[in-house]
Amino acid sequence: KPYLSVPAVIAISADNPRKRVSGMKLGVVDKSAFHEILSTRYPNMQVVPVTHTVEGLRLLQAGVINGFVGADANIAHVLKDLKIPDIAISDELSDSWDFSIAVVKDAPHLVNILNKSISLITPEQHESIFKRWVVIEYKHTTDHTVLWIVLSVVGLLVIAGLYRYLSMLSYNKVLKTIAEKDALTGILSRRKLRSELDAFVELSQRHNWTLSLLFFDIDDFKKINDSLGHQVGDRVLISLSELIAHKSRKTDRFGRWGGEEFLFLMLETDLDSAHKIAEKFRLEISQHDFGLNADVTCSFGVAQYQKNESVEHWVSRADKAMYHAKNDGKNCVKIC
Repeated sequence: KPYLSVPAVIAISADNPRKRVSGMKLGVVDKSAFHEILSTRYPNMQVVPVTHTVEGLRLLQAGVINGFVGADANIAHVLKDLKIPDIAISDELSDSWDFSIAVVKDAPHLVNILNKSISLITPEQHESIFKRWVVIEYKHTTDHTVLWIVLSVVGLLVIAGLYRYLSMLSYNKVLKTIAEKDALTGILSRRKLRSELDAFVELSQRHNWTLSLLFFDIDDFKKINDSLGHQVGDRVLISLSELIAHKSRKTDRFGRWGGEEFLFLMLETDLDSAHKIAEKFRLEISQHDFGLNADVTCSFGVAQYQKNESVEHWVSRADKAMYHAKNDGKNCVKIC
């Protein structure tokens, strides 16, 4: 008989609109009980098998899946341990994992003994045992004066600790924003882009997904700075960043590589599709009104990730393709 029942829940992105379970793309640990249950219960659902909970939550964080199914305690532990933000929990499955004890086949008498022992545990005893792991109980004392003094000191320490904790959270959030966001444009920084490149390459290799990137640069940007001033140049960088950021999907990553250079990373996108997206971006940039007396254009390099290729070599190929576009008259797209 089960001795413990843990709710099965769906981890979802906190900023995404809710969907019906049958219409979601759900990750679940491969060969687990719920892999078979979900496939049977929702035949039209797209179930994505993963090797473990961490991979499932990373895929959810990257926007590759809409949700990840697991035990609430396990998911909560991983979210806390890896400090994964913006993940909410849905109990829409209304199901649970039941935990039991297995015994070797040559000792069947143990099954009856264990089942009888579990049956003898009353609901009150079960709750009492469970609470030992989550509740701290204070022993009774007759010296109430000492008790109130201790509680007052503890209360002050808790308040001070909470204040410090909240201050550190706010400070760490600021540090994270500084590290991950470009100070001028607000899009991803080069440091964060480098981290995302590594993570996306790992996903691509594990699931055999196509992966492409666009490397592009504003044509004759030095002339804009020299003739109109750096403030105007900064406004061009900000406007271009906003223009492209609004065109990106949840699974895309867009950031500033340096100066007037930008990098756009696309999961599950082959070279031909990436080339079409680059052409679309190039045209929209050239037709956009940046508030100048002259047009602003960009030269694009496109490269699809090749198996076992280093990130540095992949980015270098896209960079070289972009320089071919520069040498070929600018405002065009080249592939590598």
